[in-house]
Amino acid sequence: MKIETISTNCIKPSKPTPSHLRNIKLSDQHQHSPDVHSNFTFFYQSNQIDDAVVTVPSAAIDVAPATDAAIDVAAATDTAIDGAATNFSVQSKILHNCLATTLTSFYPIAGRFQNGDTIICNDEGAFFIEAKTDINMSNFLGHPDLLTVIREHLVPDATNPDYNGSILLLKFTLFGCGSTAITISMSHKIADLVTFITLLNCWTALARAGGGGGIGGGSDGFIPPDLNFLGQIVPDSDPSPKSATPEFFRNKKFVTKRFVFSASKIKEVKDKVMKEIRKQEDDIFPSRVDVVLALIWRSTLSSLSGSSGKFKPAIFMQAANLRTRTDPPLPETSIGNLVILFPLVVEKETDIELHELVNKLLDAKAWVNKLKKKFQGYDGGNDPLQVVEAIRCEALKEMGNVWKKSKDFSMYISSSFCNFLMNEVDFGWGKPVWVTNTPRTIMANTIYLLDTKEVGGVDALVQFEEEEITKLELNQELLQFATVNPIPIVI
Repeated sequence: MKIETISTNCIKPSKPTPSHLRNIKLSDQHQHSPDVHSNFTFFYQSNQIDDAVVTVPSAAIDVAPATDAAIDVAAATDTAIDGAATNFSVQSKILHNCLATTLTSFYPIAGRFQNGDTIICNDEGAFFIEAKTDINMSNFLGHPDLLTVIREHLVPDATNPDYNGSILLLKFTLFGCGSTAITISMSHKIADLVTFITLLNCWTALARAGGGGGIGGGSDGFIPPDLNFLGQIVPDSDPSPKSATPEFFRNKKFVTKRFVFSASKIKEVKDKVMKEIRKQEDDIFPSRVDVVLALIWRSTLSSLSGSSGKFKPAIFMQAANLRTRTDPPLPETSIGNLVILFPLVVEKETDIELHELVNKLLDAKAWVNKLKKKFQGYDGGNDPLQVVEAIRCEALKEMGNVWKKSKDFSMYISSSFCNFLMNEVDFGWGKPVWVTNTPRTIMANTIYLLDTKEVGGVDALVQFEEEEITKLELNQELLQFATVNPIPIVI
């Protein structure tokens, strides 16, 4: 597969960052977060060029020598391709200009890390790569090893020294049919999904408006990002949880597979679970994300114990958004990696019954809610930064207790990107036909959940060791409810 780089540009903020904002000392949480990039790739279909290709008469392709009809079709197709290239150039210019404007408000993202504990907001900018390929998007999405080719060809390599440690990287690719893909890659050290979406909302709003004007203070409804939660708060008094953190970046062969659950299949699982779960005191009920995660966890553990004949206990860690774990909640536009992990420990084989796993997940959510109540009321005089740090440290203590068992347990981590309206991201040329998450740095034993185009469905990306993922693909209980690696455009 050949994808040609057309250009690489460094996009700087359209206005310089004031000198008094140039240095941000990172909070303890951000200092100890790994500088690993998270990536999302959005695929956009071009109706104009796709229609031109679809209407080519099959007879015109087979006739030799060329007939007038074939010549007319070829000329029309060439014209459409030229038009697609022109359209791509226009779109790229809009993206450039609007990103430059966006970075004036998100200026730390245009800076560079220094010594792992500081961002120098020096306006060095974000790298924007343009690329093209002769392959049609439909053929690309039909590739049997799709996630690998996305990772290798559409996702920029953040470790490339040519990108000078850029916190934000983008790659805009033109397919032979005129359709496009854009990958946005941002350092997870200071940016979680909410940060990602906040930046995207600003950028896309400007792009839909054609790139004219500025942001803030107008009728565009733009709310400036809250950067207060990036800064240094309180030094961590107990470093033991950090030192006990399990190593998720391993030098083993990991494989990523997609397991797609339709809304109707999720309802089947949920209806089954609801008959057997315990009632929670806070009336917490399982979501579609909860039941899908529980089913994947159960299938994973049952596949492993079935092949070895011996049950191995496991620890599952689920990411939670800190912004909603304070009372009142933090601003939605708070920028940073404001995520905590809460653990679920599965010690006995009887714990892997589906309803028991859902019970454990709901118990963990209830524990997180108790943290919220414990530290509620920051608007009554408590510093919100200290409240966030207190909740984070409390979660770390719990994780520290759990990690002491990590040598004897299998460990898994999961993140849900559902309900963040990723399928609505519109730069002005329509909504994406598919969105996926494809990290270049493979983390061991990770599960990512995204929305499907079908409302209520879930697209699960599972990254396990090759032997483990092969067993999971053969798990009959899982296959009753999930389709493995379907072609995305059909979803």
